[in-house]
Amino acid sequence: MALPDSVPVADALMIISSDHRRGAETFAVALGEALEEWGHRSTVVAIRGDHRRDRLDVAIAGRSRWDPIGMARLVALARRNEVVVGHGSSALLGGCAAASLARRPFIYRNIGDPAAWGDNAGASVRIGAPLRRAAGVAALYDSGAAELRRRYRLDVTRVRTIPNAASTERFRLTTPESRRLARERFGLDENVTWLGCVGALSSEKRVELAIDLVVRDPGLGLLLAGDGPARSELEERVGVGAAARVIFVGSVDDVLPVYDAVDVLYLPSRTEGLPAVAIEAGLCGLPVVASPVGGLPEIIDDGITGRLVDPTDLDAAATAVADAVRRRADLGAAARRRVEKSYSMDAVAGSWSALIEDVLTGFAGGSPTPGT
Repeated sequence: MALPDSVPVADALMIISSDHRRGAETFAVALGEALEEWGHRSTVVAIRGDHRRDRLDVAIAGRSRWDPIGMARLVALARRNEVVVGHGSSALLGGCAAASLARRPFIYRNIGDPAAWGDNAGASVRIGAPLRRAAGVAALYDSGAAELRRRYRLDVTRVRTIPNAASTERFRLTTPESRRLARERFGLDENVTWLGCVGALSSEKRVELAIDLVVRDPGLGLLLAGDGPARSELEERVGVGAAARVIFVGSVDDVLPVYDAVDVLYLPSRTEGLPAVAIEAGLCGLPVVASPVGGLPEIIDDGITGRLVDPTDLDAAATAVADAVRRRADLGAAARRRVEKSYSMDAVAGSWSALIEDVLTGFAGGSPTPGT
């Protein structure tokens, strides 16, 4: 890729919450690599280490968000770079503070639904204050950007929409052979229709609704990839009758075999931003059945690339899943085309390069506000 003459080469410090292999963290690493094609150099550092098996190979600043030694390291790293980018909520305060102390511009990447978490106690100060100091704010979808501007009184020129993304090279269409190998790996019964849930086992993901759907239908199974505080409770919810049809595989280093193995990706979440798993599944030609929350309606055209449904209505959810399975090939092909066009890492990296350019130009000119 030829680098446009107008884009200055910049060193960017990407700050992530931890070295845990989660959506925001893995995106930061992938974005740093993709920005190299645009002439930028990136360093990714985690505020703290989670000491998990599925950790990312990144530098770790300290022991916690409030570790003074960790903050000193972040400031030192920020001074070696020209711009600081914070990915996700834990990186907002720390990233903003490090950038301010190092006298560097700060960009924040919002990863969730601001309409869902913005009502938390103290959010107007704890979230609003550092957001208003940011030179740029990247929201994942248009209504999320509008909500950030409205709720925190942000200048319209500082907020722009840059969606989540995934690699079109890494996430390829499932083949009969990759499907066979993946199902053998997880020991899936070929006589069962398998749903997949990928993500943290936490309350906002509402994985219990997926379990309830499977428990009541002996023709359905559930492959759960992820871990979290709700795991024990979810395992108890399965019961004896469905134990062979609900498989917990924990956190995985490579999620691709999960997409290969299942018939439908099921996201019954209470709140979402623009989840990478929906994009990755689409690239694999896997239909997604999901709640119509956050940015999911922007990825999923109901009845065209997947299905949107209220997962608390188990009858409606079962009907949507059955329809997605029946039309799996057509929905999956449409999903791949949609995601390739709008959510590829190459396209998104170009938007990030433009944002960095605008922020640096504004900062050099004495204004923290990026251009439009």
